Amino acid sequence: MWSPCISTPSTHWGIASKGDDMLTHQAFYDAELRKLISDEIERRKNNLVAGHQAKGFDFPMFKHHVGIIEGLQVALGLCDEAEKKVNQTYR
Repeated sequence: MWSPCISTPSTHWGIASKGDDMLTHQAFYDAELRKLISDEIERRKNNLVAGHQAKGFDFPMFKHHVGIIEGLQVALGLCDEAEKKVNQTYR
């Protein structure tokens, strides 16, 4: 498979190795996962506000939904932390 990249030890004459394809796939996967998590956080926030306005205040349910949102935010933070560790290791 031809790739318009500069030759490095893993690529010779612009031909990407399987490892390079996997890295590209991993980068797209990472970006898509972060987007999906962020979208889910926003969706749950909007549902929480709309549900509160429509049904009144149910504190246990509110706490449950806020906990889910917080868990998703923690997941995004862990993604950032993992990326920092990988960048430090492979620089």
